[in-house]
Parts: sequence; C-alpha cells; structure tokens
Amino acid sequence: MENISVDQPAKEGTQENFFTGSVPRNYDTFMGPVLLNPYAQDLVSRVKAKGPLAILELAAGTGRVTKPLLAAMPEANITATDISEDMMEIGKEQITSAQVKWQNVNMMEIPYPDNEFDLVICQFGLIFVPDKAKAVAEMRRVLKPGGQLLFNTWGNMEENPVWHISLQLFRQTFGEMPMPKDMSPFSLPVITPVVALMTEAGFTDASGTEVRKITEVESAAIVAKGFLMTQPSLREKKELYDEMYRKLVKELGEKLGDSPLRSPLLALVFEATK
Repeated sequence: MENISVDQPAKEGTQENFFTGSVPRNYDTFMGPVLLNPYAQDLVSRVKAKGPLAILELAAGTGRVTKPLLAAMPEANITATDISEDMMEIGKEQITSAQVKWQNVNMMEIPYPDNEFDLVICQFGLIFVPDKAKAVAEMRRVLKPGGQLLFNTWGNMEENPVWHISLQLFRQTFGEMPMPKDMSPFSLPVITPVVALMTEAGFTDASGTEVRKITEVESAAIVAKGFLMTQPSLREKKELYDEMYRKLVKELGEKLGDSPLRSPLLALVFEATK
C-alpha cells in the first residue's frame, strides 16, 4: 500500500494552492478514470457546432476533456486553460498537438477580448470558483454571438456514493469537509440556481439536465488512494493516512463492492447560447 506524497501545506480556500505539488498527478492517476472520463465524453458529445472552431476550455486541468475534444474536432483551435500550472504540466505531457495552446487563466478574470470564442467548455471547474457569477459573466463576454457555453457540476453528494462515503470519513476524522462549502465539489448541486446564474449573466436560453452514470473501478483500494492522496489536509497529518486508508477501503468495499467497485454518479450539465 502506497503512502501519501507529502508537500508543503496548502493555503486554505485557494483553488490554485489545492491543485499543486503531488495533488495533480495523484488526481489524474486515481480520480481521472473514476470520475472525470465518463463525463468528459458526455460533455464533448454535446458540442453543437462542427468544423474549425475557436474553443476556450476553462479548468482544463490535466486534459481529460481536452483529449476527446481534440479527437472529435481535429481542426479546432483549443485554448486550454487552468489556474494551476502544475495541473497543466501534466496535460502538456499528454497532449502535444499544435492545435492546443495551454495558458494559465483565472476564470474570474479571463484575459481574452470580447466575442473571441465559438465555444466555452468547462468540466467540474466552476464549482471551485469563489465568485461564480463573475466567472459565468466572463464566459459570456468572451463568446461570439451565437457561441455555445457548455459546463457541468456534480449533483447531490448523496447520489454520488463514491464521493459521499469518502467525504463522510473525512468529516468523522477531522470534523470538517476538506474544502469550504462554496468552493467544494458539491457547491452547485441543483439545476435551478445555476440556470438563474446563467440568466443573470445575460444568457437567454440557459438550461440544465441531470446525467447519471455508473463508474466501474478495478478495486476499492484505487478509489481510497484517489481520495486520500488528493487531500491537502492530510499533508500535515500523514500518520492518519494508513488508518483512514484501511477504513475507507473496507467501507467502500462493503457498500459498493470490490473487484470491481461500481458506483452511481450524478452530474448536472448546463448549456446556453450567447
């Protein structure tokens, strides 16, 4: 059983500090296949426009959406951005196409002109942003008239048991969740308020829909490693890692099975046209 990679403590409540050090590679290795891949394919399948496009991907991270997006639209020019340089370094290793340009961008202050992109796409990124209204307004600003906005968020935590079990163990151990509530994976779990956010930003046809998936993982151990090895709060409490790992493997296996583990997932997908 692997031990957690220990880095310097992250500053509380800062997205860029959460996804640094060993976290990005652990996140990509353990969480990417479990949580991100199923919804990356779904998001790309919803892109309406065809042919050469100017695409802005926000919170591109390690490229879990970038790769299938490029495969589906090989003539597009993709500006893949993230607030974490460390996350993008992994993406750059895996995606070397000249059609993809990587840039460090805070989505609350997108550094591109008005009416620049045909598509703005973002997988599980808005959930971590402190000022979500500002970010959505920025997304609309950089879209061309008629351009498409496409992003997703996680639905209710209780309907994502692989998340729920892991986070409950964290709460039992530390007495708190690993990130502030308004910057957590479950900060936008309901469709109506998010659609209202888009409407307030100026979109006139904003909509949201539930997308349910089943993720299948080789073992409960992989999920346990994925969750524990991406938690900054464990960097200073390494002695708890082994104990939490054993408990989490046991609970995940009992509730979701082992070899393989199968868990329902619920995400919300949002679309709008400028």
